[in-house]
Amino acid sequence: MSNFEIITTDDGSPSVYSKIYSEACHNLSGAYQETLYNFVQGCEINKLDHRPIKILEVGFGTGMGFICTIENCPKPIRFVSFEKHEEMVELAKEIHPLYKDLRKVPGGYGLQAGESEILILIGDARDRIKEIKEQFDAIYQDAFSPRKNKELWTKQWFKDLYKLSHDKTILSTYSSSVSIRKALIESGWLLSNRKGHGNKKLATIAKRTGETDKEIIEKLKRSSVEALSDEIISFPPN
Repeated sequence: MSNFEIITTDDGSPSVYSKIYSEACHNLSGAYQETLYNFVQGCEINKLDHRPIKILEVGFGTGMGFICTIENCPKPIRFVSFEKHEEMVELAKEIHPLYKDLRKVPGGYGLQAGESEILILIGDARDRIKEIKEQFDAIYQDAFSPRKNKELWTKQWFKDLYKLSHDKTILSTYSSSVSIRKALIESGWLLSNRKGHGNKKLATIAKRTGETDKEIIEKLKRSSVEALSDEIISFPPN
């Protein structure tokens, strides 16, 4: 029996509902539009002028991140994505014609799409990230929600992402929770508010340079909620 079910979101684009995490990969208001807003626009991909643009995605899901990026950016993209469940890749092949040409490579799947390429690393992202040696211009932090997928939202995880960034890297995520923002700050990131997509009030932009918005600092100071960390969560079995 499959742990995943293909669904259609309100803008007509497909998503997948995970029975493992009891939630969909995207906001039901529209998978494509959410991806475009949160990540392609949130990371300011079209302002980057070098080639190729290097993007790291946390959560391949249905593969919408890569598709939305190459459809909205004319420059070559090197796209690396984590995906724990290989079944998701098989569903992506069913949903998007582009992924029918995915080929098996050591540790995952690869695809050349024109001048752009994607590498999907299969397995636990907390392990696979240690294999990566390059730095990225943008990070799409798009894991399942912190309530369901805590291990990809801790300060230890964000420290690993920080190591793969440079001074102009932008990390964008749909989450604005206090525990996540504290985890980002404690791992070295500097934060700013961004209007959320759909019915979400706020999203979060993180950078290595600049300063954290005063509004964010004041809100975090008023909260007794701790930064999400490895020490206070239970890791699921592989």
